[in-house]
Amino acid sequence: MPEQVYRNMTRVKHLRAKQRCSDIMKAMNEQRDNKLYCDITLVARGKLFHAHRNILAASSNYFKSKFQSQGSDPFEKMLEIDGVSRLAMQHVLDFIYTNRVCVSINNVDEILYASWKMEILDLMKLVVQYIKDQLDPTTCLHFRDLGKTYSIDCIVKQADHCVRKHFEFVAQQDDFKALTISELNSVLQSHELVVTSEKVVYEALIRWVKYDLESRKPYFISLFQ
Repeated sequence: MPEQVYRNMTRVKHLRAKQRCSDIMKAMNEQRDNKLYCDITLVARGKLFHAHRNILAASSNYFKSKFQSQGSDPFEKMLEIDGVSRLAMQHVLDFIYTNRVCVSINNVDEILYASWKMEILDLMKLVVQYIKDQLDPTTCLHFRDLGKTYSIDCIVKQADHCVRKHFEFVAQQDDFKALTISELNSVLQSHELVVTSEKVVYEALIRWVKYDLESRKPYFISLFQ
């Protein structure tokens, strides 16, 4: 190999502008806010949200599939998002464009549903982690229902453990009365169940039975055994 060619090869270096991608997304978000170059309008419960197809398709297989669908008009300007609230739609788009989301106890259900429906997997992972961090005796039954609804086993498992560990407190919550017979039986039969006395279990069963006396009364004896 000629010496000059070798020297030229050794001088090659791959360079990267570290902030370029984030700067581009920042500019795209500003364009979205100002409705510039937007080529799709999402509709959530009557409210219009302007966005860019390429950004949505790159962020979600749900949108990618919608835009690539053979039955869809590629020039269609509006897309109805059924079942997603206005608030959740705003949070989802903010996350897609900024990589940030504000989750609270008040909106976590809506954002989880929206991220699941629209297949925003990174957002869903963040919401699941938020739920795990916030799961305690006051929230475990509600979050357990969410975990079962979306087949998120890690949430269900953590919630079940919390119910058994803090049974006396959890049994006072309204959500406790909505447990099914199989769910309640699973809690009572667990070796992890922590109670100070049988009286705690008895009183919890009384509250559970009274919530739907006609249908639950036959289960009382078998549950308490």
